[in-house]
Amino acid sequence: PDPVIVIPGIMGSATKYPGGIGKLEIDPILHTYDNLIATLKKNGYKEDENLFLFPYEWRDSNIQSAQKLKEKIDEIKKQTGRPKVDLVAHSMGGLVARHYIEGGNYEGDVDQLITLGTPHKGAPKAYLKWEAGEGFFSATDKLSKIFFEMEAHHNGFGSIKDYIQTRILSVKELLPNYSYLQEASGGATKNYPDNYPQNTFLEFLNSLNRLNNMKNVDFTNIIGNTKENDTIEKYKVIKSDKEGIWEHGMPENYYDNTTDRGIVHGRGDETVPLSSAEGIASDNKIILDSSHGDLPTSAECEVFRELTGNQKCSEMNIFDKITDILTFSVFSPIDIQIESPSGERIGKNFDTGDELNEIEGAFYTGYNTENEFITIPNPEDGEYRILTEGTGSGEYTIEIVKIVDSASGADSTEDTEIEIIGTAEPDVQEEVKVEIDGGQVKKVEKQMLSETEDQKESDAEKEPAEDISEKNHPDLPSIQKTDILKGKVRQFFNNRKIRSRKKVKKISQKLSHIRINLKRYSLEKNLKKMKKYQSKINTRIGKLKRFISKDSPRVIDADAAESLIADLEDLKTD
Repeated sequence: PDPVIVIPGIMGSATKYPGGIGKLEIDPILHTYDNLIATLKKNGYKEDENLFLFPYEWRDSNIQSAQKLKEKIDEIKKQTGRPKVDLVAHSMGGLVARHYIEGGNYEGDVDQLITLGTPHKGAPKAYLKWEAGEGFFSATDKLSKIFFEMEAHHNGFGSIKDYIQTRILSVKELLPNYSYLQEASGGATKNYPDNYPQNTFLEFLNSLNRLNNMKNVDFTNIIGNTKENDTIEKYKVIKSDKEGIWEHGMPENYYDNTTDRGIVHGRGDETVPLSSAEGIASDNKIILDSSHGDLPTSAECEVFRELTGNQKCSEMNIFDKITDILTFSVFSPIDIQIESPSGERIGKNFDTGDELNEIEGAFYTGYNTENEFITIPNPEDGEYRILTEGTGSGEYTIEIVKIVDSASGADSTEDTEIEIIGTAEPDVQEEVKVEIDGGQVKKVEKQMLSETEDQKESDAEKEPAEDISEKNHPDLPSIQKTDILKGKVRQFFNNRKIRSRKKVKKISQKLSHIRINLKRYSLEKNLKKMKKYQSKINTRIGKLKRFISKDSPRVIDADAAESLIADLEDLKTD
């Protein structure tokens, strides 16, 4: 057979940084393509001989990715001496392949194109993310949200929406190029592209003169249809009263979970509507009872048969479906190592400087990157040791999230999150233990594994932390005010001004850290160290204010947010 290239979809590639050099890999996190690749190998294909992988930077426009695909095809033709290749493309990868074939740089060097769950006319699900940084319902979505939040934070963006619209242009290219918004009052459908976020990329691909170029390849369209009404088809929208989001219309009652949230569901693969997946003519169409993420595995032998004409195929499923995933996001001047309950490790080896990955299917970005990140699929229950080592001085945060697929539907997940906050010092190691129990993550204990001489001296100088009498603490009113604010936050929740218990808990945690630093500041007699705590207090107050502002008014009532921010401003030290 011709050499074949496997092209993943959005979020289907990730960068690792071994030795500080970024290297793209094909979905090392969710392992969406492992079984398909293993089956092709089992049935005679050989990687880097006639089987090639095309991980790409999915945040870029698909136009740029199509140019990279052309370069990959040229490289493979030169290596193999073959004039043509076959392409197997999942989801958005099918649009990348189509743009190469339909564009002006096509060299007639694709024999077969097989698409799997490609949104040929777009996916309405993308509207929520593009318009408001919303719509992270499924387990895969929740994972992508963690990525986006971390990247938005590191790059100085105020919201996920701003980050997506500036950096992840491919999301806009997934929007439908047909009418999918209707007025909630009266039900009239808006005519695309009037008052829509316009998708000129798909308009180009689906124009008649460009579609004619698809006749030059043998095109098989494999489609998922779960036979349930579990795929977003359109939205009933109203004029938005939320500043800066929902420019083209907000789904009616979107923030009320007891309603349909203005979302209209229909047939499809839980991500791509059936009408979009079937949206263009093909030489062969295959419909499978499969969800979007499962299609590469569900169709693995169908793909092999289409590529080779050989009906005999042996499946080789080497990776089980991921139902749970545990993530560790690192913000700050530390490196990290995780040890599982069974003693397997992933992260930085602090003794040798190498990278560890003893946990099957786990992913580690590497420590030579700003966005240090670890994922563990289907994690075992029990106690996990988190070892950290300071690479500089300053505050660090580790966010730990356990995402569990819910049995109640495609757009339903359960997740728990805890946050570990500390202060890093160069080469100082700390250990934190967390307990995983089903869907729950619980912090067990934290201890210092090594101390600098400065820290030992500082600890010796401090007065007893429990001494908080008014005589010894001139700033006692400020310390007490943090407790008053905690009560205020709980009262807001009881009055439904804060709609998420998780947010109440986060605000209370952050107030506790402010309180600790206020107490240390008031105890300190060394002017230099007082300034250090003064800076920490003001920094933490600033972070909490941003945290409150970011989620208002979706989670926190605007008046409540304004009141809390004013109170926090009063806590600042001069």
